[in-house]
Order: sequence, then structure tokens, then C-alpha cells
Amino acid sequence: MTKVNGEKPQMIEVVEEKQNVVVHSAHRLMLAGLGFVSMGQDRLDETQDRFVEFFDKLVERGEALEKDGRKMVDDMFKRRKDQAQKATDKAETELDRRLEELLARMNVPTRDDIKELTTKVNALNRKVDELKKAAVTS
Repeated sequence: MTKVNGEKPQMIEVVEEKQNVVVHSAHRLMLAGLGFVSMGQDRLDETQDRFVEFFDKLVERGEALEKDGRKMVDDMFKRRKDQAQKATDKAETELDRRLEELLARMNVPTRDDIKELTTKVNALNRKVDELKKAAVTS
């Protein structure tokens, strides 16, 4: 295949043209692959961002539910504690009343009775001491 009129032989032109098409196609295929990887990375970044945003919303809702749940449990315990305190106070009052009745039936003096008697004895002791001093001085 020799040059005719300074031109390349036709066969060489066809082969070179085919090579250029193959090289061009391979180059385009490589560029498409790079584009695919780039788009995949972009999608992955977008998906990751959406996942982080979604996860943050889940955490936010969980915190709100935990706060509401704690408040509800605290309120319930407070009500139960108040009810228990009222029941305890009522039981103590009733027990005191019944003990006083029992002691009265058994003729056992109460604490108030003993305090009153102690006060009277102390007053009488003071009067006796005064009378003794008056008798000694007269």
C-alpha cells in the first residue's frame, strides 16, 4: 500500500479511523465510568446526609418521649406517695384514738394526765418548801 498522490493508502486510513473510534469509544466509556462513580458518591453523600438528618429526628423524638415518660412516671409516683402519706396519717390518727380509748377503759393515765400531775406535784413541792421556810423563820 503505497502512497498515491501524497495521500495515505485507503486501508491505512480505514484502520486509523477504526482505531480512533475504538480509542474514542474506550475513552468515552472510561469517562462514563468516572461519571458513574462521581454520581454514586454524590448519591451516597446525599443519602448519608438524609440518614443523619433522619437519625437526628429519631433521637429528638426519643428524647421528647423519654421526657414525657419520665414526667408521667414522676407524677404517678408523686400521686402514689401522697396517697400513701394520707393513708399513713389516717391510720396513725385512728391508732392513736383507739389506744387512748383502750387506755381510758383500763384506767391507765395518758401522757397529758401525767404531765398535768407532774405540774401539780411540782407546784405542791414549791408550796411545801415555802411553808418550811416560813415555819423556820417564825
